[in-house]
Formats: sequence, C-alpha cells, structure tokens
Amino acid sequence: SSGQAIFSLDIAMTGATVEEKLAAVRKVMIEKNAQYLPITKLDQIAWLFNLRGHDVPYNPVFIAYALISLQDALLFTDKAKAPQNLPACIQLQPYEAFSNMLSFLGIHRAG
Repeated sequence: SSGQAIFSLDIAMTGATVEEKLAAVRKVMIEKNAQYLPITKLDQIAWLFNLRGHDVPYNPVFIAYALISLQDALLFTDKAKAPQNLPACIQLQPYEAFSNMLSFLGIHRAG
C-alpha cells in the first residue's frame, strides 16, 4: 500500500449521505430477511461510505471489508489511513478482524 490516506467525498459529489445509503441498503435487507450484509467488493465499499483511497493503481478505492447489520455499519480497513471525520454511523475496525467477525457471527465466506 502507498500509505496515502483514505478521504471522504463531499455530498455534492456523492448525491446521498452515508446515512441515506445505509437506510436504502437496510430497507432491502429487511425485505430479504437478511440480518447481515458482508461487502467485499472495494468499489461497493467506497460508494456506500462515500470514501476514496489510493491503494489500487488507477482505481480510487482502498483495501477494506464492510459488514452491515440493521444496527451497525462496520468498516474494516487500515485505521491509520482512515479519515478523522468519519460519519458517526461508521464503526472503524482493524482490517484483520473481518474473518474473525464473520466466524463469530456464524457467517461462512463463499469460495
């Protein structure tokens, strides 16, 4: 990784706040009777949290996982790179904690 920070995008660029995007995701989760939504695609994580980074050449993404529940939005990434001004709805977790969290919740990774 390049050591460059993850940064937040302004609402003018994203069209919706993180809270609004999470509300839309949770509406679908309730419809589908899903308690948890693990997200592993970097572009989806960047979109959902209105964040961008420099971890992948030629892509404005950063190395991360996410886990959305009906109450919480966990972002697993390099805490040292994360912005200080994250929305309160995002709970920052160490990148390495993702697989343990899935195991703890009884969620099995596909593949």
